[in-house]
Amino acid sequence: MTDHATFTLREERNALVVDIHGELDISNHEQFRSFLRSGAGTSTAPMIVNLDGVGYLDSHAIAALAELSKRLSTNRRRLFIVARKEGPIGRILNTSNLGLAIPMCESLEDALLRTRGV
Repeated sequence: MTDHATFTLREERNALVVDIHGELDISNHEQFRSFLRSGAGTSTAPMIVNLDGVGYLDSHAIAALAELSKRLSTNRRRLFIVARKEGPIGRILNTSNLGLAIPMCESLEDALLRTRGV
């Protein structure tokens, strides 16, 4: 059984921050994808997806992140992902090579600092 995932969107230091808590898998990937799409349309600021509160994600979530990155780059916007490199989510993302397309940050503070250079 999957833990219910929650998604919140907020602005912080001229960036959109999506905080996610719970598990991301096939049972909620459409909700996740829809939330990312609608959130991306609310601003022209760089976007940060904070996965610190995520316990599990599958290939559907990875595909949604890749799709969001492509959508944002079409509009000359950047996406940053917060996931600790040595944590379970960071290891999954590194194995998928998503970090080759989307900058990965160890902390939200690191991501916010990196958005300044955008």
